Amino acid sequence: GYCLAILEMMAAGLPVVVPDITSVNGATEHGRTGLVYPPEDVGAATQAIGRLVDDPVERGALGARARSTVAERFVLARTNEVFEREVVALL
Repeated sequence: GYCLAILEMMAAGLPVVVPDITSVNGATEHGRTGLVYPPEDVGAATQAIGRLVDDPVERGALGARARSTVAERFVLARTNEVFEREVVALL
């Protein structure tokens, strides 16, 4: 699963900081397109945000990979291909 707002942020080239909850982090790869922290761990979330604030190079790299990931995996044509493949597999 994934959240549309998170995909929109990633498409804008922003790294995301998300809790490790399936319905939220499905599009985020920890250390590649953003940072994932344990759910309800405010300290870990704060650390992750601070890490991105303090390191513009990492922030930029994560954001660039986030944008690329959305362009490759979450465009409508790709989503339609996956959906069609799943429907055909059910038939």
